[in-house]
Amino acid sequence: MAAALASSASCGDSPTAPGLPSGAPYLTGRITSVTPSSDRSVSIRVESNPLDVSGSPKAVARVDDFAFVTLPGNAEGDYRSLATGQWVRLWFDGAVMESYPVQGIARAVAIDSLSRAR
Repeated sequence: MAAALASSASCGDSPTAPGLPSGAPYLTGRITSVTPSSDRSVSIRVESNPLDVSGSPKAVARVDDFAFVTLPGNAEGDYRSLATGQWVRLWFDGAVMESYPVQGIARAVAIDSLSRAR
């Protein structure tokens, strides 16, 4: 049932052809926190400018087996590929809680840099 819900909520792209969404990401930034949320998922915090103490855009996303994760060079990854310090692009799937930071379930995460600096 969860797979059916994930497929129906993915708005537009074919569930049989996984890949990065064609639209712009919700947020581009650095992962500043990775927390296991179950044995098959993690929660990541992404900040567009982590050094901005005045409050740059941030998001918290649960990344599980249904999320599409790519590594640099378009190699396929998964939620275990995510680490603090990486630069990523984040797309949400379905509703987003409009708190600060916003929260939701990741549809896709593109890891643009494996660097863990700063």
